Amino acid sequence: MSSLIPTDPESLEHTAKAIGFIVKGVPGLHDAIYETIRSVWTDPLMRRRRAKNLEHELEMAEEMLKGQKRLEDVSAKVAKEILEPAMEEDREELQKLWAAMIARLQVGQLSTVRREWINIIKSLEVVDVGILTEMPSVSFIIEANKDSHTQAFIDALKIKYPQTTFSNDLIVLAFHSLEEKGLIKHIVNGGRSVGSECRSFYTYTTLGRTILEITSPPS
Repeated sequence: MSSLIPTDPESLEHTAKAIGFIVKGVPGLHDAIYETIRSVWTDPLMRRRRAKNLEHELEMAEEMLKGQKRLEDVSAKVAKEILEPAMEEDREELQKLWAAMIARLQVGQLSTVRREWINIIKSLEVVDVGILTEMPSVSFIIEANKDSHTQAFIDALKIKYPQTTFSNDLIVLAFHSLEEKGLIKHIVNGGRSVGSECRSFYTYTTLGRTILEITSPPS
């Protein structure tokens, strides 16, 4: 990977072409890469870090695209909307979201992006992504005004992200944050009489389903 990002004095054209080679010369995407790299060209450390992030995301997108038919060209405007925030992200779990969007763009499954979608994705943390992807498989019980959903998610997230520690408080705060962003909503079913159990769960909103879809590898 480092061979594409030389540490010696480098030209904008060289770096853009080197990274662009990964996408096999898709004109719109290559143009967007050139514009994106140019925007940080005055700072050597910044451009190396951002170019490295972008290169890794493009490589992940390539893996997602195996066996899929690609478009001959894509919108450079839409590509740039994705690439500019993508180059800022250096966390693997969140890089996968941008990589999926890049992959979807190349197969025609993401012809447009809304600014609010980009802002939401930029604001997500690793724990948020874990909750959004694990949520359909986890339900929880509310009993005597105490819920146990946090432990269910902690157990699920430990399996999904074994190198990361999520506390109960962090899970609770993440649920609140995702609700505030309008990605999930809380639903309670069942009786409320003394001694009864009330099954409670979260479900996606339309916006939440949209964000989950566009940040998932192309089907």
